[in-house]
Amino acid sequence: MLRKLVFSTILFLSVPLWAQSVKIDDAKVRAFIPGTSSSVAYFSLHNQGDKEITIVGAQIEGLNRVEIHHHIEKNGMMKMVQLKSLSVNAGEKVIFQPGGLHLMLFEPTANLIIGEQVSVTLLLESGDKVKATADIVKLVTESHHHHHH
Repeated sequence: MLRKLVFSTILFLSVPLWAQSVKIDDAKVRAFIPGTSSSVAYFSLHNQGDKEITIVGAQIEGLNRVEIHHHIEKNGMMKMVQLKSLSVNAGEKVIFQPGGLHLMLFEPTANLIIGEQVSVTLLLESGDKVKATADIVKLVTESHHHHHH
């Protein structure tokens, strides 16, 4: 019991307090489709802390450039816009998903191989970093779900 307590205390102290409060789940990076110059990453982020956080960037292993994007409706059309930052309120959960918030991935420096994993780092305005591991997947595009009769 004591050993467990000592270990968890060391673990807790070795990670900055804020990192305990920001949780990334279900991170998925789509492998690049041959012939395309961009891909996407999705995940859920839960700010379990008592302070707002602001994401100002992201890094993914094997990629030169990662941008935060969002789909918005403008004049009845869906349009993708790049966000310079994204604030997440204390206690708020934000889902990065198709048709909404997502990370756009550009300029791969390594092959993203389906079934493997890569590290994902979110950069916060405070200078802190939130790290997670993402599964590299082949995401089925929406058009594959439509059956025409």
